[in-house]
Amino acid sequence: VINNEGVVEDFKPRRIAAKIMKETNVSEEMATKIQRRIQDKFYKLDGLNQVSTSQIRSEIVSQLTKEGLYDDEKRSRKLGMSVDDLEELMNNHCRDNANMQDSTETFYKYVAEATLKEYTLLKLPENIRNAYTDGYIHIHDMQDFYLRPNCFSHSVRWLLENGLSCDGNRKATAVASPAKHLNVLIQHLLQTLMSGAIDLSGGQNFPHFNTFIAPLTKEMSYDDVKQQIQTYIFGCNMSTVAKGQVIFSSCGIDLACPDYLKDVPAISYNGIISGKYGDYNDEIKRLVKIICEVLKEGDAEHRPFRFPNMCFALRDEYIDDIDDVLYTVCDYLCTFPTGYFYNEDLENTGGISTLMGALTSDTPVM
Repeated sequence: VINNEGVVEDFKPRRIAAKIMKETNVSEEMATKIQRRIQDKFYKLDGLNQVSTSQIRSEIVSQLTKEGLYDDEKRSRKLGMSVDDLEELMNNHCRDNANMQDSTETFYKYVAEATLKEYTLLKLPENIRNAYTDGYIHIHDMQDFYLRPNCFSHSVRWLLENGLSCDGNRKATAVASPAKHLNVLIQHLLQTLMSGAIDLSGGQNFPHFNTFIAPLTKEMSYDDVKQQIQTYIFGCNMSTVAKGQVIFSSCGIDLACPDYLKDVPAISYNGIISGKYGDYNDEIKRLVKIICEVLKEGDAEHRPFRFPNMCFALRDEYIDDIDDVLYTVCDYLCTFPTGYFYNEDLENTGGISTLMGALTSDTPVM
């Protein structure tokens, strides 16, 4: 027998019955009956010197089905893809997602997903599984259904106050104190996204992106701030740390300081409180212009940036105070229509909402 590691072992039929009983609710009598059928079949095949564990597994599944033990067959089923499917993926790459590039990391992703999608379908309640297979519902990123959440919102303010530990329990990676410079905060934001890309299947968002970094820009020149924004945007479009794609990300952009943040203490360098966010309305608006300017210029070949998705919040409370800012946004969108507007004055939200995450009216802003 050639096992899963490619090692050749002696054929020991009793292991078949033991495996069946371990994985299913089949009785010892039935397991032994199936074992004998399989061993007899192999022994009778002239010229057969070796069998793989995959072949044995297929025979077990076949015999369980033959006995009408359908639930037990599901538990014993081997998940994965055929040799032909594997070679097709290896040679021609999967093209179902424009954000994916042809890389070994992407190849590993699709090979693993072939198993995980089958596992999810086996584990879902029958009515949901049938609705999916019959085309009545779609389960997005089904391969990650049992493993990890889809989208997540991070807080720039929290990172400014607490610093960063990418592994969460502060053991496997270096721990950084709160940023003392804007360029350090930009690196913290990028590292947060790169770490999150490993544990999330979907996008990541920084709500109130420009509002929360505004206090750090007050004493900086326009060009210096622009350089840091360029670093952030290019970093989001060049980091392919997980799943063979650039970081799926977005930023919530305020066209002016929202009323509910005006009296919130503003966190500046080194986690220190420096006034309130309402004190930085000019810096918030300047950041919108800088962000749009960087986006309008595009990359070195004047192509639009894919990420982060820039999501501009619209609010009745400041609609009469943002003429110049809104013109800047629309001017950028006339060049590259890659941004989004979203309405923050929806009913039943308490005036608080965001994208790529779960922030509701009863969620603390801080």
